[in-house]
Amino acid sequence: MLALLTAGLVMVTLPAAASSSGSGELQLAGGFIQYQPSMMSLSQEQWNSELAAMHRAHMNLVVLQFLQNNSDSFIANKPEATDPTSCIMSYAASHHMQVIVGLTTDDAWWMRWSDPAYLRDQAKLCSALAARIWAKYGKYPSFAGWYIPQEMWDGKYSRTQAEQLNQFLRTVSAECHRLSGDKPVCIAPFFAHNAAPKDITAVYTTILSHSGVNVLMLQDGVGARNWHVDIAGNVVPYFRAFRSACLNTGVEMWSDLEAFQTTVKPSGGMVPASIRRIKRQLTAEMPYVTRFVTFDFFHYFSPYRGAAQAKLYHEYLDDFVDRPYYPMYGNMVEVDPGLSYYQHRSPRSIASEIRANGYTCVDYVVTTDSHINAALIAAFHAEHLGVWYGTFGNGTYSTIGMPKAWKSWKAVTRADLLGHPLNDGFTRLCMNNPGYVHWKQHQITTVLQHFDFQGVMIMEPYWTGHGGIDRLSYACFCSSCKRAFKRMFPTQSALPNIINRRSPNWPTNNKELWQDWLSFRQRTVTSFVNTLVNGRSGVRKFCADKKVCVWVLALKSPGGLKQIEEENGVNPGAIAKDVRPDAICLEADWPDWMIPNLPADYVLGYKPVVDAIRSARPDLPIIIQADIGSSKQDRRGNAWLNSFRTASRKLGAPATIYYEYSIGKYIYEDPPTITDARAQGNVIILTFDRGLLVRDALSPSHYSLTSGKVRRVLVDGNIVRLVAAHLPHNGTVGVTVHRLSDDPAVRLFHDMPAAVLTRQTVAVQVH
Repeated sequence: MLALLTAGLVMVTLPAAASSSGSGELQLAGGFIQYQPSMMSLSQEQWNSELAAMHRAHMNLVVLQFLQNNSDSFIANKPEATDPTSCIMSYAASHHMQVIVGLTTDDAWWMRWSDPAYLRDQAKLCSALAARIWAKYGKYPSFAGWYIPQEMWDGKYSRTQAEQLNQFLRTVSAECHRLSGDKPVCIAPFFAHNAAPKDITAVYTTILSHSGVNVLMLQDGVGARNWHVDIAGNVVPYFRAFRSACLNTGVEMWSDLEAFQTTVKPSGGMVPASIRRIKRQLTAEMPYVTRFVTFDFFHYFSPYRGAAQAKLYHEYLDDFVDRPYYPMYGNMVEVDPGLSYYQHRSPRSIASEIRANGYTCVDYVVTTDSHINAALIAAFHAEHLGVWYGTFGNGTYSTIGMPKAWKSWKAVTRADLLGHPLNDGFTRLCMNNPGYVHWKQHQITTVLQHFDFQGVMIMEPYWTGHGGIDRLSYACFCSSCKRAFKRMFPTQSALPNIINRRSPNWPTNNKELWQDWLSFRQRTVTSFVNTLVNGRSGVRKFCADKKVCVWVLALKSPGGLKQIEEENGVNPGAIAKDVRPDAICLEADWPDWMIPNLPADYVLGYKPVVDAIRSARPDLPIIIQADIGSSKQDRRGNAWLNSFRTASRKLGAPATIYYEYSIGKYIYEDPPTITDARAQGNVIILTFDRGLLVRDALSPSHYSLTSGKVRRVLVDGNIVRLVAAHLPHNGTVGVTVHRLSDDPAVRLFHDMPAAVLTRQTVAVQVH
């Protein structure tokens, strides 16, 4: 990061963090400034302009990368010279901003980092400069902490090397803390896929343990290594591994988000990134950090550095400052709050568990509009998760709150034609019925106007009846369909007959009629969705600021695209072209997800559907959906989900979504694990990635502290609050939990025993 650095998340005495505590917006909290010799000539007024731009963008934390780099000193030696750090400190002090000050480094670090003598020499130089810095700038109230600029990485460090690096950090941190008390000390390691993520946690636990480092700003590497094609795939495994090391050692983890991209011009160099890529970085990294800073504001974000920088800056203001930003794509999951798993716990606990598992966006599955929980939406937002309103297009699981006329909207299925109506819990409604179409428009727009959803997912807007006319659910043959078919094909006098094979209107007996019928069904589905979205009373008319995602079916079998076109009326290309949704979601058809040992890369069989969409809308975001446990034989675990995401990215669909969070195989097999630990006064708050068996979790006997004593325990789903006594006034406390389990009673199926966390120890900074 000597040439590149970015964003992070903070705790300690710095501004409120965007963390699992639910505070703050999803924004860049601040940015690095990397001094160059030419910047020494900038005036106080010019620095004021730079800082004012940061302040306007809510980037109220300045990280000065170094005050000495090789032979270049960035402290003014002459009294009459403008001192940039004094300029920055002064402006920051009068505008409630904070400054973290970097020490000294040199290029020899990259060759001599494993030389004990060199490390001792560097520690002395950093300590000496820290004393000089404190004497000159410590008087400013904006002085917020220290940055050690020597960068570590995902090297395959030996135990001895890790301990030597630990000693270097410990020496420098000790001097910084001696000078300034509890002001935090920060570092910013990077990774380049040199070591496997599984090896990172152990190495950095050694490097960070008792090092005196308070904040680790992890460089995301997206700009330096051009990981823009697959940001999540490249960074998430490493962010997860570094987070574990930080949990083990009581170090807060931020993201150092790179705001540049490496050019491919012959001369090379870096230019500002696009706002679209910045959004993807924030989305992928958000679940693992408590704050973002960016590298570097001055060169890549400042509106005074050039047209590209100004463009990025003003787009950032539009999308992140002047309105709240919530991710809408990425690692997504469906949540049905009516399921047992979500009962008897707070909205906050539900939302924090979803984020703890690395999800970035939620499809809130709504079966009854009157039961929408505004507090749950707010809780998701507090965890910086975007929320879609998920509503079914071809029917409903609940008729509560629907007008009396709803019975006249019912689809006529093959079962109805046979005189044996279906009773499977789902009411199928006709997409050609004007009353239903008008009501559905009003329903969607009313919900979007009254609740803080970011958009609507129109789920399953197609005809039921996979398998064709032999399926009892095959529909629809109501009077509305008869009239609509006649209007579309005036020369046809009747609908196909799917009951009597001897009828002249049986599909194979009247092929022209059957082809018109297939065309009619496809055009109906596309028209129905188009009316909901673009009609005179549709979403775009009354809720223009809301996004729209339309679901289509996908089937991996040979001829799968033709099959869903003919059997379900789904024409993905036509929907993409005519409806112009903001995204399309490919829903796995049940013959796929019901397969017991379905390989995760089955999704590659959806290429014909993806190609049909891409031919109509090349840049349209595509989300791919998978069922992960609606039946016992198709429960999928985390390894499967990871492979599924990898396969989806190969297909050109980086966004995935699962039905439903609480039914995945991990719920049955993976023990609860702590993903966040922090202290508020005398209360230690532990966030787990799974809901706990409350009866056991309430007992203090399951917890022990290295300092202090647990007096009382409060449990809310996956959140445990340990009310403690005799905690140290300022320091790190080790917290060990043992023999905690999830609650098997709230699972969808009850065929497996509780998953038990045998033992886990984390460290917590207490202030």
